[in-house]
Amino acid sequence: MVYEVKIIKSVGEVEELRSIWERMQYHPNTDIDHYLTVVTTLEDVIRPHVILFSQNGQPKALAVGRLERKDMGITFGYKTLFKFKAHCLTIMYGGLLGNWSKEIYRLLVIELLNSLKRNEADIAWFNLLRSDTQIYDIAKKEPSFVCRDHVIEINPHWKMALPNSLNDFLQKMTSKHRYWLNRLPRVLEKDYPGKVIYKYYQRRNELDVLFTDAEEIARKTYQRNLDAGFIDNSIMRQRLAMAADHGWLRAYLLYVDDKPCAFWIGTLYGKVFHLDFTGYDSTFKRYEPGTILFMRMIEDLTNSKVEEIDFGFGDAFYKQRFGDQHWIESSVYIYAPTIKGILLNANRTINLIPYRYLLRLAEKNNMLQKIKRLWRDKLIRNNNGTGNVK
Repeated sequence: MVYEVKIIKSVGEVEELRSIWERMQYHPNTDIDHYLTVVTTLEDVIRPHVILFSQNGQPKALAVGRLERKDMGITFGYKTLFKFKAHCLTIMYGGLLGNWSKEIYRLLVIELLNSLKRNEADIAWFNLLRSDTQIYDIAKKEPSFVCRDHVIEINPHWKMALPNSLNDFLQKMTSKHRYWLNRLPRVLEKDYPGKVIYKYYQRRNELDVLFTDAEEIARKTYQRNLDAGFIDNSIMRQRLAMAADHGWLRAYLLYVDDKPCAFWIGTLYGKVFHLDFTGYDSTFKRYEPGTILFMRMIEDLTNSKVEEIDFGFGDAFYKQRFGDQHWIESSVYIYAPTIKGILLNANRTINLIPYRYLLRLAEKNNMLQKIKRLWRDKLIRNNNGTGNVK
């Protein structure tokens, strides 16, 4: 089959694709309005890089990406040993829209390789692909040895199917687990009578309060030392304002004694709630405020007839505890056939393979979670001088 390939490199050209894009989009990360908010706001984004595949003039598939300056870092656990900038063609998570086939997947990888050969970037990066898909195999095998990715970083992804009500959700638990979930809010309310409040935020005019209160919690978490998680900045404000204007925003906060102590913030897209951010103040750690608020969130989402919660990137105990769908994802890098590209590949491979071996060894000996917990506690102590928080 013969396919026409068109590369879109400007915001104006993206807008010309709107009707095609909107018919194909399925994930909030690559909804066209969210995409345009990101590429026009993030400082490190240079321009759009969207690839349209058509046949006989009919659009078939769309690869949603961007050209950006990306921090390429070598990390050990939660610590970044060093990092440097590289120009990167990023294919965004959820960015393969439309009807894909093995042939189109291969054309996409070839097109990215051609862009790298033209020195448009140092790296092409697929931001997390399911490891059981054709595109994952092709992206790993199609490039030459010096340009292909030799590191596999396993990233679990969890989802949860929602029942019709909170009661139905609880009935799926063992009696011991159900008792524990019901007991947590009772203990908190007993110790703080009349001082436990739950608030939900969805509208633009509520954003100032949401940002102030969520930031008060987030600045104490270990994620803040990693430049991850929720942060009150201009891109976050624009992103959540756009979500509120579209009716997607769902933010849940728990207050104890007039202090914000836990939050869950996400995007309701269709019938799926995509969790974006969570955190809690570990001053209240023994009450498990995140779990208490999680139950209120479940109650609200089931009342709204939401069908699933997508817990997003990475592993966590609460995802394993409540998730009932699970798969493995891994990012894939393709390096330019240049001296810089080859050195980037060699550097990442040499540094990360021994680290991954140590991780597997720690996991095999049931030490990984303990090490992560100790490391997180250290980050929290660095953050607030005392230590705590999820």
